[in-house]
Amino acid sequence: MKKTHKPNYIHFVITYNLVLLIPMIIVFCSVFIMEGRQQVQKIETMLRSYGEREEEYWHQQMSVVNFYNTECRYDKRYNSYYAEKPPGYFLDIETDLKQKEENFPFVENIYLYQPDRERVLSSGGLYEADYFFQSICMMERDFTEEEEAICARKAVGKRQQEKMVLICPLRTWGKSGENEVQYLLFTITRARLKEQFGISEFPESGVTRIIHDGVVLYELGKPVDGLEEEKDYLTYMRDLDSGFQVIQMIPKAVVYKNMEPFLKGYGIWFGCSVVTGFGLALYFSRRRYRSFQWLMENNEELEEERNRLRAEKCLYELLRQDIQEGDELWKSCLENGIYVNRRYKFFVIVPQDSERNQEICEFFNKQMSGSSITTAYPLALFEEARVYLICSDETRIELEQKRDRCSKMGADIGIGELCMDISRIRQSYREASRALRSLDKTGKGYPEVEMNAFREAVELGDTLRADVLLEGLFDTIKEVKETAAVCILWDMLRMAELDPELLFEEEKDGLVKSADRWKERIREALSCRKEQERPQQAEAAGGYRKKNIVDVLTYIHEHYLEDNFSVKYMASEFETSVSNLSHFFKKNQGMSISQYVENIKMDRARELLEESDRKVSEIARLLRYGSSTVFIEVFKKQTGMTPGAYREQIRKQDF
Repeated sequence: MKKTHKPNYIHFVITYNLVLLIPMIIVFCSVFIMEGRQQVQKIETMLRSYGEREEEYWHQQMSVVNFYNTECRYDKRYNSYYAEKPPGYFLDIETDLKQKEENFPFVENIYLYQPDRERVLSSGGLYEADYFFQSICMMERDFTEEEEAICARKAVGKRQQEKMVLICPLRTWGKSGENEVQYLLFTITRARLKEQFGISEFPESGVTRIIHDGVVLYELGKPVDGLEEEKDYLTYMRDLDSGFQVIQMIPKAVVYKNMEPFLKGYGIWFGCSVVTGFGLALYFSRRRYRSFQWLMENNEELEEERNRLRAEKCLYELLRQDIQEGDELWKSCLENGIYVNRRYKFFVIVPQDSERNQEICEFFNKQMSGSSITTAYPLALFEEARVYLICSDETRIELEQKRDRCSKMGADIGIGELCMDISRIRQSYREASRALRSLDKTGKGYPEVEMNAFREAVELGDTLRADVLLEGLFDTIKEVKETAAVCILWDMLRMAELDPELLFEEEKDGLVKSADRWKERIREALSCRKEQERPQQAEAAGGYRKKNIVDVLTYIHEHYLEDNFSVKYMASEFETSVSNLSHFFKKNQGMSISQYVENIKMDRARELLEESDRKVSEIARLLRYGSSTVFIEVFKKQTGMTPGAYREQIRKQDF
């Protein structure tokens, strides 16, 4: 069976305390999101405050522009009548424009454009219109028919400086009383626009656009390459007077970058919390990890035991009933890892009555299981012998050579026929049993090993095992002498709780001829006995349930520290004999009850030494040892050190 992967201590601590880490991560993410929202709200509040100030400032400047426009409209100096009186006409307008420029710091220059005369008047002199619009203020002259409203154009100055020009129509009357259209041009430099509308908190990344009638007049700052305006920018738009709009954009990355000081401090706190929490988790999860390891190992053992019992059941069924390729038993064997679909199958029985035979068993296992195409399946049929089912895809010659090598080692081994037909597998077992019996040199003819195994199976209620042994014993009865056959059948009747005297009262045709009839009677008696035991076991509170080792283990763990605890007392509680209980426990756990209890006490002693400050004498008394000396000797035998040395070593490791 493939073993379950066991996580190491660090992996276990992280997984076990993940439920505590998740809320901490949620809090961290929540605070991060909240801080981000607060940062965005802070920027919105800042821009809203800027917007109100900018709107007020723009309104003031447009009021001045409108005032100058109205003032010039009704000023006779800007009328054509006054224009016929040189030279004072130009000088008066120059002086007036210069005075207005000094009183209006928002604009750089103020010009008067007279389309009819193709000239431009300014505080610095008179310009021809063509020269002015080509050299002084380069811009389009498509505003001759503008309505009575302020509009704007984008222009470039002498030094290639970008400017915004506010155009105000100035309508006056002429000599004949007809209206004349002149234009006041107010130029505003980029520096002044940046000073008033730029985002001072984000001078490098902020973008400001001034728009009039859908046309971008000025763009202060440039969008970052690779960023989409709608997706990657926070955008704020405000409407100003006279159809102007201001759009301000700030990259989201810059907004969140301002969170760095907070994130550093918060990250340090979070990291310290995680390290501290992890250290505490390492310390306090030690005991849980040991419990987890014990549960994992116990689960693996139970899983292995379950698979072993399933495979063992399939092996018993192979000896009880015929099997055909593709039937239910065939499928069950394959599901439980018994490859009966291999070419050759045969049984081998190896007694374990000597050290020599045990060496042969080990050699046999290596010989038969040393290849991926040959597998030896052990069957716990006898206590004193090992039974193997061999399934192999090797050649017949190779398998016979391996069998011969085992036989030549001098051990008494019963080997059955190599059969390719799965239906002859029971015959192979019978041949192996017969071959082993033929090696019996004592001449007794009494199958002591088989009889002991049959007695054990009957007492434990192991029906499958008992039925297989029953078949083998009756095969023996048919082969041995009459006297030995009577002894075998007499003991079998007594084990099945039948009256052995019936053997002499009813026997007329000879024991061999009536063997099948006696076999069925014994089988029926065992079946009736099993049915009678079931209700008794169900009614008995805490009764001994055969093949259920969990009940026995649970009882031991609950009562091993009681003063009256003993194997004899346990046997009476489970309504069985001491020998049956001891044999059953050793078969399932691989150790005696006393050894198992000793292991439990040692595990408990280690826990008390690691996790408490109890004295060694107090621990010895708690675990029901006669004295501290006895406890120290047993502990040292188990761990290789005294209890005091063990406690000191554990504390050094923890430190």
